[in-house]
Amino acid sequence: MSISTDHTRLQRQLYLLGYPQPLPSNATVLVSMLLKDMQAALGRVKELEAQSTQLERDDRTSRATMSKLKTEIHSLRTENNTLRSEVLNYTRELDQAGREQRTRVYETEKKVDDLRMAQLRMKAECAESQRLLDECQKKLAESVAMADPRGRIARITMSEPLELSSKHIELFEKKSTVDLVDLSSRRIHALEDEVSYLETKLEATGSELRAAQLEVKERDLELIRLNNELEQQVPTAADIPGSRLSDQVNYLHERAEQLERENKEMREQFTREKDELHKRWVQTENERAQLADNNNSYKHEASGDFERIREIVQRLRDSHPSTRPLADELQNELERLPRNSSNSLPNDADDGEMERLRTEHANIKSLYAQTRDQLQELLKSGNADLHRVREQSREAENKLRTDMEQSIAETNANAKELQNEIDLKDKQIKALEQQLKRQLKELDDSDRQHREERERLQKRVGKLVEFEVIAQQHDSTLRECQRLVEQHNKVDQSLREALREVSESRSKISRLEHKVSDLTRRLSDHKMLNKQNSNELKSCRKTLDAYKRDTETMQQARETAKRDTERLKAELNQLARLRDAVEMAKDEYKAQLAKSLKENEAHRGLAAHLMAERDALRAQVKAQFHLNQRLEQRLQVVEHRTGPLWQAPDSIVLNELPSLSADSGRRISGSSSAHSSRSFTRSDSNST
Repeated sequence: MSISTDHTRLQRQLYLLGYPQPLPSNATVLVSMLLKDMQAALGRVKELEAQSTQLERDDRTSRATMSKLKTEIHSLRTENNTLRSEVLNYTRELDQAGREQRTRVYETEKKVDDLRMAQLRMKAECAESQRLLDECQKKLAESVAMADPRGRIARITMSEPLELSSKHIELFEKKSTVDLVDLSSRRIHALEDEVSYLETKLEATGSELRAAQLEVKERDLELIRLNNELEQQVPTAADIPGSRLSDQVNYLHERAEQLERENKEMREQFTREKDELHKRWVQTENERAQLADNNNSYKHEASGDFERIREIVQRLRDSHPSTRPLADELQNELERLPRNSSNSLPNDADDGEMERLRTEHANIKSLYAQTRDQLQELLKSGNADLHRVREQSREAENKLRTDMEQSIAETNANAKELQNEIDLKDKQIKALEQQLKRQLKELDDSDRQHREERERLQKRVGKLVEFEVIAQQHDSTLRECQRLVEQHNKVDQSLREALREVSESRSKISRLEHKVSDLTRRLSDHKMLNKQNSNELKSCRKTLDAYKRDTETMQQARETAKRDTERLKAELNQLARLRDAVEMAKDEYKAQLAKSLKENEAHRGLAAHLMAERDALRAQVKAQFHLNQRLEQRLQVVEHRTGPLWQAPDSIVLNELPSLSADSGRRISGSSSAHSSRSFTRSDSNST
C-alpha cells in the first residue's frame, strides 16, 4: 500500500513538474532519489536572497526588449509581405506580358498559316482542274478500249502528260498530313507518359505534404497547450523566445496553408489540362483513324486503277503491233506518275510549321530562363533577408541570455553579500549579548560584594573608634556605590537598547527570512519555469529545425513542380498550337469535303452527260465497226479480184485507199470534234 502511495505521489509530482509520461513502477526508487537530490539542491538554492527588485527590473527590461523585438519583427514581416506582394505583381505583369506576346505571335503565325493554306488551296485547285481534265481523257480512252478491245485504236497525241488516277495523287497529298498526325500522336503519347510520371510524383509530394501537415497540427496543439500553461504562469524573460517561436510557427503554418492552396490550384489546373489533352488526343486519334481508313481506301483504289491500267497496256501491246508505241507511252506515263506525285508533295507547309515550332520553342526557352533567373534573384534576396532576420534574432537571443545570466549572477552575488552581512550581524549581536551578560554578572557580583562589605562595615561601626575614618570610608563607599549604580543604570540602559536592537534585528531577520523564503520559492519556481522553458525551447528549436528541413524540402519540391509545370505549360502551349493547326487543317478538310461533295454533285450531272456521250460513242463505235466490216469485205472483194494486197498493182491500191482514208478520216474527225467540244464544256463547268 505504501509503495502504491509513493508511486502515486511521485506520479503527481512529476505531472506538476511537466512530465505527463507514465512512471514505471521499477523506477520509483530512482525517481524518489532524484527528487530528494532536487529538493536538496533547492535547499541549497534557498540561500539566494533579495533578488526580487533585480528580477523585476530585469523583467521590465526584458519586456521592453521584447516589445522592441516585436516591433522589429512586425516591421520585418510587413517588409517581407510588401516584397512578396511586389514579387507577385511582377510575376503577374510578366505572365500578362508573356500572354500578350504569345497572343501576338499566335495571331501573326495564324495569318502566315492562312496565307500558306490559301496558297496550298490555289495549288490544289489547279491540280484538281488538271486532274479532272486528264481524268476525262482517261475515261474516253477507257470507253473506247472497252467498246472494242481488239479493234484498232487511233493514237491521240496529247500536249500534256496523261494522269490516269486522281486517287494516287490524293494519297500523296495526304501523306504529309498523315505524317503530321502520327507525329502528334507520338508526341501526345510521350506527354501522357510524362503526365503519369508527374502524377505519381505529385501524389508522393501530396502524401509528404499531408504528413507534414499532420505534424504541424500536432505541434500546433502542443504549442497551444504550452502557451496556455505559460499564460497561466508568471510572465518571465523566457517568454520572448516563446513568442518569437510562436510567430515563426504561425508564419510557417500560414506558409503551409498557402502552399496547400497553390498545390490544390496546380492540381485542378493539371486535371483540366489533362482532360483537355485527353479530349484532343481522342479527337486526333479519331481523325488519324479516319485518315488511315481513307489512306487504305485510296491505296486500294489506286492499286486497282494501276492494275487495270497495266492490264489495258498489256492488252494494247498484245492486240496489234501498231498499238505498241501507244502502250509504251502509257507505260512511261504510268512509271512517271509516282515520281511526279512524290515531287509535288506540299512539304513547304511542314517545313514552315516545324521552323515556326522551333522558333516558338526557343522563345519559350529564353522566356523561361529569364523568368527563372529573376525568380532565383528574388529568392536569393529573400533568403538574404531571412538570414539577416535570423542573425538579428539569434543576436537578440544571445544578448538576452547573457543579460539573464548576468542578472542571475548579480542576484546571486547580492544574496551572498546579504547573507554575509546577516551572519556578521548575528555574530555581533551574539557577542554583544555575551558582553552584556558578563557585565550584568560583574555588576551583580560587585553589588553583592558591596552589600556584604556594607554589612561588615555596619557591624564594625560600633567597634571602630575613629568615626572620621569610618565616615570617609562610608563616603567613599557611597561614592563607589553611586558610581556603581550609575554604571549599573548605564549598563541597564545599554542592555535595554541592545535588547531593543536585538528584537528589531530579530524582527528584521524574521522579515528577511520570510522574504528569503518567498524569494527562494519564487526562484525555485523560476528555475523550474526556466528549465521547462529551456526544454520547450529545445523542443521548439528541434521543431523549428524540422520545419526548416520540411520547408526546404517543400521548397525544392515546389521548385521541381514549378519547373515541371513550366515545361508542361510549354508542351501544352505547343500542343495547343498543334491543335490549332490540326483544327485549321480539319476546317480546311471540311471545306474541301464540302467542295468535293458539291463537285461530286456536279460530277454526277457530268457523269450522266458523259453516259449519254458514251452511248453516242458506242453508236459511233458500232458504226465504225460496221464500216470496218464493210471495208474488210471490200478488201476481200478487191483481193478476190486482184489477188493479195501486197501483190496488187499500186494503181489499184491507190484508187482504193482514198475512199478508205476518207471514211476513216470522217469518223476520226467526228470523234475528235466531239471530244474537243466535251473538253471545252468540262473546262467551262470547272471555271464556273
